[in-house]
Amino acid sequence: MKKTIIVGLTGSFGTGKSTIASMFKDCGACVIDTDHIAHELLEWDGDCYHSVVSVFGPGILNGQTISRSKLATEVFDDSEKLKCLESIIHPAVERKMLEAIKGCGNDEKAQIIVVEVPLLFEAGYDRHMDVIVVASSSLAQQHSRIAEHRRMSKDEVNKRIQAQWSLTDKINRADYVIDNSKNLTNTKKEVMKVWTKLAEEQEL
Repeated sequence: MKKTIIVGLTGSFGTGKSTIASMFKDCGACVIDTDHIAHELLEWDGDCYHSVVSVFGPGILNGQTISRSKLATEVFDDSEKLKCLESIIHPAVERKMLEAIKGCGNDEKAQIIVVEVPLLFEAGYDRHMDVIVVASSSLAQQHSRIAEHRRMSKDEVNKRIQAQWSLTDKINRADYVIDNSKNLTNTKKEVMKVWTKLAEEQEL
């Protein structure tokens, strides 16, 4: 009888986690994006909105909306402020993540549930996962991808990367590593290899 497998997908800033998550979804995985959960929590009616505004003040707002760029500037220049933000956000994200995992698992058939979590180890969410997959690419590629999709300086990118565990440390704790340093065709092949292994594990 098949079993449900919960996969924690992580990596570093700009290693292509979302691209890989999308490929897993195409394979049939139930995909949960914790970044999306965090964004919802910071919206006007979100669980963390008032706590974050209370702590960091109206300077992080555009009107009544929390500006993610203003908040990021505030916390990535001060490690203590970053820790404070994480102490508010991480428990709430964890609750919503576990609810989403339970929701995926409510289907009658066994599921492979892929949870995309940038700070999987840093937040301690890895304890909820059966399997860890890390997206890997070079530092130059990380900068290139972020420059293509976001308007951020090299200094800003480096602050984000340095605020996380090193990619090497994450790779050392992974069950599978997906090389996202080449083209999308190669990445898809890497994803399919892992998907086949996960499907085999479902049968054990």
